[in-house]
Amino acid sequence: MSDPSSANALKPRASTYPRSTPMKSTGRYPAPGQWFELGAYLDQTDPALKKAYFDAPPATVPGSALPLIENVMAHFPMRTYEHKDHQRWRIDTTSTAGDCNQWTLGVREALIKQGIPAGALRPIYATREYDGAAHLVLGIETDQGTYIADQLYPLVTPWEKVPYRWNSRLVSGLQWERLEP
Repeated sequence: MSDPSSANALKPRASTYPRSTPMKSTGRYPAPGQWFELGAYLDQTDPALKKAYFDAPPATVPGSALPLIENVMAHFPMRTYEHKDHQRWRIDTTSTAGDCNQWTLGVREALIKQGIPAGALRPIYATREYDGAAHLVLGIETDQGTYIADQLYPLVTPWEKVPYRWNSRLVSGLQWERLEP
C-alpha cells in the first residue's frame, strides 16, 4: 500500500487535468466476472440488496439530489491509493481501508438505502489519464446529465470534467455497455 501523501504529490491539480474522453456507447459488453461474484455474495448476505442491484431498471434523479449524494460520500473515507485486492468486489461500509471497488459499491449501497434508485447509480470502469491505472467510479444519471462520484474527489463532478478514459458501464441488471475509448 502506498503512502497517500506521496500519491497526492504526483497528481496534478484538478484544474490542470485534461477533459475525459467521450462517454459514447459502442454496444453491449459482457458483465465483469466480479459482477457475477458480487451477485453470489449478495445472495448469501443480503438478498434484498441483490434485488435492488440486479433488478433495477434505468432511472434518473433530479440534479437537486446531488447535495444528498455528496453528503453520503462524505461518510466514506477518501482514498488516493489503490488497494491490491481489486479483483474481489465486496460491499463494506465500515472499513477504513479499501480500494475504488469497495468505495463505489459502499456508496452505491448507502445511496440506495437513502432512496436513490439503483438504476440511476451505474458503476463505470475507467482508466485514469494521469497514471493509466484502472479505476471504478459511480456514474449518477440525473436530469442534468451524468455525474461521477469518485473516491478521489470530494464532490460529484460532471463526467466530462474528470480525467478518465471511459471503458464500460452498467446499463441495468447484468447488461453492461462498452464505451468509446
